[in-house]
Amino acid sequence: MRAPLTRIALAAAAAVLCAGAAFAQGEVGDTWLRSAPEGEVFAAWMPKQPSVSPVRAAAGELKVEGRRYEAADGEGRRYVVWSLKDPANVGERVARANYESEVLRGEALYIDLVAEVAWELLVTPLNDKAKSNGRLSEMGQLDYAREFRLEGKPAREYTLLSKKVRGPVLVCADGPRVYVVAALGADATDARLKQFAESFTPNRDAPAPARVPLGDPVTGTGGGMGPGRGSNVGGGQGAGSGVGFGGGGGGAAPVDYNRTFRMADVTQKAVITSKPEPGFTEQARKFSVTGVVRLRAVLAKTGEVRNVFVVKGLPHGLTSTAVAAASKIKFRPAQKDGQPVSQYIVLEYNYNIY
Repeated sequence: MRAPLTRIALAAAAAVLCAGAAFAQGEVGDTWLRSAPEGEVFAAWMPKQPSVSPVRAAAGELKVEGRRYEAADGEGRRYVVWSLKDPANVGERVARANYESEVLRGEALYIDLVAEVAWELLVTPLNDKAKSNGRLSEMGQLDYAREFRLEGKPAREYTLLSKKVRGPVLVCADGPRVYVVAALGADATDARLKQFAESFTPNRDAPAPARVPLGDPVTGTGGGMGPGRGSNVGGGQGAGSGVGFGGGGGGAAPVDYNRTFRMADVTQKAVITSKPEPGFTEQARKFSVTGVVRLRAVLAKTGEVRNVFVVKGLPHGLTSTAVAAASKIKFRPAQKDGQPVSQYIVLEYNYNIY
């Protein structure tokens, strides 16, 4: 009979690159390994110890280098983590470029660049191979899915779509360290692919991944490109009038015609005479981004659009185009008791690919 492990042996077993453990796979029921490579701070569950190879990639001004960790399960599925460093710390500079918004910050612009890196790592080789083989039907793309936070870090989910390879792709930024996580197989809805993606955490010491969608409608936490309910914009639940936007304190109080009024409090609403369309960006078309950008703004009594505030945005330049279009709106100012006044307004821009 084999002798029991000593404490020293147990300690040594715990220090290996990937410690074996039963991964709670739900219906899948597989036994996977928790991969937490030495020198890295991330962790993820994989079917076996991953192979490691160096990698470099670039997307515009963002040039990254690091390692690729990949494991296959023998059934045609591959699980990959690219752990990359941004030596020039482009993210720190880009993060300073904030929109006038509590819910959409410059970090979203950095994630745009990281997504371009993911394209270079995943889609470009796939498409180059398809072109060289004359099989254009096998070319792929990355489709935008959603924004979320991973252990408090900005992250985004895409879906890799091609004739033979599909699956979720996550991009995450943790300061000068960025990650691309891909779960690839023939069926993008395969439970194993989803469970691998959800097992990834940029903090190996975390007990479990904490993925909180931005603007969570239940908790009201977060912000960014989600439903936008965590920003306290509007009357507590949605876009609209905010705290302090209402009328005066009593019927006898004098009216301050220099303040900004809610739409319901003006005698005559502002009339928009020209609302330019924002247009689509090539980057958004590339990633198949669709949805709505919602803005709050002030139609000032001087005829200017002021204080444009992003309530709900979209990535890859669409929020920027919406903000630029909103600033060019022409209108006749609202009136209160016969005097021109400033009025709050909510603007929506719908983006669809035809």
